[in-house]
Amino acid sequence: MKTITSRLLAGMLLTSALTRATAQTVNIDFEGLPAMGFISGNPVPASAQLSSQLLSTYGASFTSESSSSFVAVVNLGAGHAPSGVNGIGGVDSSGLLSYATPFDVAFFLPSDTSTLAITDFVTIRGDLSYGSNQPVRLDAFDANGTLLASDTSIDDHIFTLTVSHAGIHSIRVSEFDHVAWDDLSFGVLSVAVPEPSTIAIGGIGCVLLLGLRRRLPYAKKGQQLP
Repeated sequence: MKTITSRLLAGMLLTSALTRATAQTVNIDFEGLPAMGFISGNPVPASAQLSSQLLSTYGASFTSESSSSFVAVVNLGAGHAPSGVNGIGGVDSSGLLSYATPFDVAFFLPSDTSTLAITDFVTIRGDLSYGSNQPVRLDAFDANGTLLASDTSIDDHIFTLTVSHAGIHSIRVSEFDHVAWDDLSFGVLSVAVPEPSTIAIGGIGCVLLLGLRRRLPYAKKGQQLP
């Protein structure tokens, strides 16, 4: 009886842990968004430009490393997208779909999209049409733009890139010129807190201001400051 009870309890605890883990993971599969064809070099129509449309729902903002402030949503088709049919790719400075152009994803609070947010892990999946044998890379940065973690792979197999580190505010995905991307996942978002150095500087400023306020009454009375 004790063994059965212990097993039941262990099962309940495992189910609870899995439920919490699922609830704390955000998944974006890009389905339901207007998409363009997947051929590189074609102009990206306005309807397929993804920038801030998912901010208030997922807290994610997308930009390309060129002068383009968006990425392209592309229809990869069933069997080529890791899930569904849609994925994303970079956009060059001429507004053309370019898988060779790196793109960034930055995180903000969905409830207040002007507030910087952080997470502790990010994953993104390459498309299923592998074979270019070119390197791909995922970089993670904090709110100050400092590199926190990286993951790399070669496009000769089905792969997922993953970075895990406290304080991730943004990521950059870069490659040679072949891979489309899908299934962006990340941990629950929280408010980005200032770096310890920033807090220290603020604390010093408060101390100095407090000292100045204590000295001001002497000056107002025409007395020499001690």
